[in-house]
Amino acid sequence: EAVSALIFRPRVGELLVNTGLLVLLAVPIAIILSVTLAWLTERSDLPGARLWAWLCVAPLAIPAFVHSYAWITMVPGLHGLWAGVLVSVIAYFPFLYLPVSAALRRLDPALEDAAAALGLGPWRVFWRVVLPQLRLAICGGSLLVGLHLLAEYGLYVFIRFD
Repeated sequence: EAVSALIFRPRVGELLVNTGLLVLLAVPIAIILSVTLAWLTERSDLPGARLWAWLCVAPLAIPAFVHSYAWITMVPGLHGLWAGVLVSVIAYFPFLYLPVSAALRRLDPALEDAAAALGLGPWRVFWRVVLPQLRLAICGGSLLVGLHLLAEYGLYVFIRFD
């Protein structure tokens, strides 16, 4: 009875909803950011692409709670759900960037060239040829990001998101 009283408190439901919102907002944003940055560093003629690739991985060298501490130091009013989403995405998007970047390196550009030769525009080539081949990397990276979001505590304490 004591355990059920602890679990079924009204605050627990609110925390579960907040956690669900955080995951549902942060993971898709991290996917968009990671796929875009991976595409720019691996498939475009971005100047200094290797430097950008290193910068994309750099957040992994900093613990998440340090990210949040740095952000609240720079922007003192930063707190709440959107602050949690912002700091989470910045701290954890490399877990998506790395597998997507590796998957892009492994893809055969001849498939994209063939699709373009058949009359597909650049966006349709991406959506119909490239993205389906990135699905496994995106799903794996999303799982990592989602699990890290669920396991993190220090980041959200600093930005007062609960």
